[in-house]
Amino acid sequence: MDESDLDDLLPFTRPGPDADVSPGVTYREYFNAIQRAVLDHWSRIVDFVVQAAIPQRLDIREVRIIGEKHGSDYHPARIAVVCTDRTYSFVMNVALTPRGMARITQEFDVLRLLSTMPGPRYVPKVYFLGDPCAEAETDQPIASRMFLGEWLEAYHEFHLTEGSEEEGYDTILWDGDSGRRLLPREIAWEIFRQSAFILTWYYDLATFHEVYPWHHAAGDFVAQVKEGPVSVRLVAARQYEPRIIVPPSATIGPMDSLLAFFANLTVRNRLDRLDGVGRVVFAGTDCVEATVRGFFGALRAKATGGHCNSELPACFAKLAGALSPGDWAEVFRDLVDSYNAEAPDLPAIMESLPDHIFQVYRLLRSA
Repeated sequence: MDESDLDDLLPFTRPGPDADVSPGVTYREYFNAIQRAVLDHWSRIVDFVVQAAIPQRLDIREVRIIGEKHGSDYHPARIAVVCTDRTYSFVMNVALTPRGMARITQEFDVLRLLSTMPGPRYVPKVYFLGDPCAEAETDQPIASRMFLGEWLEAYHEFHLTEGSEEEGYDTILWDGDSGRRLLPREIAWEIFRQSAFILTWYYDLATFHEVYPWHHAAGDFVAQVKEGPVSVRLVAARQYEPRIIVPPSATIGPMDSLLAFFANLTVRNRLDRLDGVGRVVFAGTDCVEATVRGFFGALRAKATGGHCNSELPACFAKLAGALSPGDWAEVFRDLVDSYNAEAPDLPAIMESLPDHIFQVYRLLRSA
């Protein structure tokens, strides 16, 4: 980027009638705001680097601020602390629009909560929430809010892309170094399985709290695909609360809530935008099997780790396996009724729903 490019406006991507107002922020203002936040919290950043350094002696040579992505809510940048022996990286998630700034504090709190829960961690650590730059010094006039988090090295977004007519959609990895890579079907299967596992792992069986909303089109999950096992992480968590609102006069049992969570998971895990930005599309039927395996894998992990009754996975499998196609149709009818009628996902869901119900029924009969 040349010096003159710094006065260009940041790209803003949120099409549609509910689009937020474009921030109208230049690259210069954006980088200056991040620089101000880094300087204001420099001693804390050094502490985080020291904790990661082996041995704990540092020779910091420079700090680089690298713009990585532009989204509807956040414009993340990588903060690279360059030392003699290695570089230590963090992510600075920057909100510039009213919608983004209204959400970022809650997302910071949710990620911090999830990262401190007992058991394995599938979200990045978050370190601190910066004050709005509008309240900082006068040379930072733009309104913004940002938080510093863990940089997940070699993790990238993945999206559905056009495949052969016989196989439906393929999956590509947005590798910033190697470009967009077409993934083998078994790797894509594992990515969807792990996505379902992670969401089920964070589902609270007692309170019905879950991570929601989430969407593959938003890049809420990222994958590391190198030599060895595939690894998936959840990098966005806007809310953590019950998705189903139960009136005070009504009650819902844990199994009913878990069934509703499962049905929603099987649908949402198949949704994406073509190549991340195009029309809403529905992944192939192999994604249903991956989702079911991930769901039950997480239930078994919860049971093994003492996070739920040891009999729960078998009990749920028995309950779900006994449902008829008509029963499943009713479950999914209730699910679709809970969605926003104007949601752009709905046409893609409705087009594939009859076959989807059959696939879920078939898999649960053999679970």
